[in-house]
Amino acid sequence: KLPFIALRFNRIDGMNYGRGHCETFEGDLRSLEGLTRAILEGSSASSKMLFLISPNGSTRASSVAKAPNGAIIEGNAQDVSVLQANKFADFRVGYEMMGRIEQRLQFAFLLNASVQRQAERVTATEVSLVANELQDALGGVYGILTTEFQLPYLTSKLAMLRQKKL
Repeated sequence: KLPFIALRFNRIDGMNYGRGHCETFEGDLRSLEGLTRAILEGSSASSKMLFLISPNGSTRASSVAKAPNGAIIEGNAQDVSVLQANKFADFRVGYEMMGRIEQRLQFAFLLNASVQRQAERVTATEVSLVANELQDALGGVYGILTTEFQLPYLTSKLAMLRQKKL
């Protein structure tokens, strides 16, 4: 007879409470966060530029360090090299996985970018087809609302009417 009705998004058998929509995709959210952090930290480390100068060469390290951009100094090009991480392929794997996870999450959270065709002209028929697909996909939610909202709501309203003797 309480006027409060607690709703839930996903029903779990044998439990008195439900899980939120975000909790269903917690694994993807945590994976995306981890991959983003790894790529960001790796990119920061890879962006550091170090010049290596051969200790037995004719080029002096101090000349390279003090020379302004575009300056002409005496030295040998083979004495100088740049330290590179060469991790592009490793970053590429993580980046592609991030893209797949983002696409799944966009679809799960109904972002237009994932469900609507990207074109200059999208017809009304295409938009209505997407709307129908979403309605079919969310049928389970409406089923839960039917049993867990409508019946308690009507029971509560009937109890209030009986109390007022209408």
